[in-house]
Amino acid sequence: MKLLRIEIKASTGHFAIPFLIFERKTFPIPMYSTMIGFVCNILADEAKISRFLSSNFSMAVVGDHDGVVEEYTWFRNLSKESHTKKFICSFNREANNEIEHPGGQSPVKIQTLINPKINLFLKAEEWILEMVKESFENPQCISRPHLGRSEDVVDDIKVELIDCEKKQVFDTNGYTWMPSPEFVDDVSDSYEELYKRISGSVYRVSSVYIIQNNRRIFEFVHAKLHRGAIPMVGFKVPEVLSWNGTPIFLARIRFPDKGG
Repeated sequence: MKLLRIEIKASTGHFAIPFLIFERKTFPIPMYSTMIGFVCNILADEAKISRFLSSNFSMAVVGDHDGVVEEYTWFRNLSKESHTKKFICSFNREANNEIEHPGGQSPVKIQTLINPKINLFLKAEEWILEMVKESFENPQCISRPHLGRSEDVVDDIKVELIDCEKKQVFDTNGYTWMPSPEFVDDVSDSYEELYKRISGSVYRVSSVYIIQNNRRIFEFVHAKLHRGAIPMVGFKVPEVLSWNGTPIFLARIRFPDKGG
């Protein structure tokens, strides 16, 4: 099986865990939606993006980092009440003899990954993979490539077509999403049992979206976040799709029966 491997390195990264307000925590690797957006940014051309998003494709994300730092920063809201509380009246914007943006401020603790390294494995029809590969080799880009936040600029990108095979592997070689059996692609004959043996919470990992009433409505893949050893299944580690000793747990983003 041929897959497209995209290796991404950056100095910083933040992949926000949803619904946290005053403490912004990060996943160790990006969700599928972040990587889909990253690919679309490189494709740049509207027609290419449409062809990619309407195709039946699967992806796996494997990555790690050198550590996590936490810092306090100010987040601003634009409510009239918060503005008045800070600036005394609604038409004033001066505080401590300095002109500031409108609204109120709240202290927020935010996590930042140091030196994240991400491997994206993409499965699709050969012509789709070639189109994506050519775009990465000759990038136009809608905006400067970044991971998650616009300030987390990518330092290095490598792209290649790789041959994968099913064999025994004993470690994930980083953090990875393990999709639930209803979302998994051709990974292992024993995948359902393997998935049950993996401990941890199941996340609703965002993938593609449509726009309704000016809002993004996401689809989700149910997946576990795992790092470390592959557990024994029936006293035998199963053969799973892999590359260079790294298991590749492909999640189906577009189903053949769902179309584009």
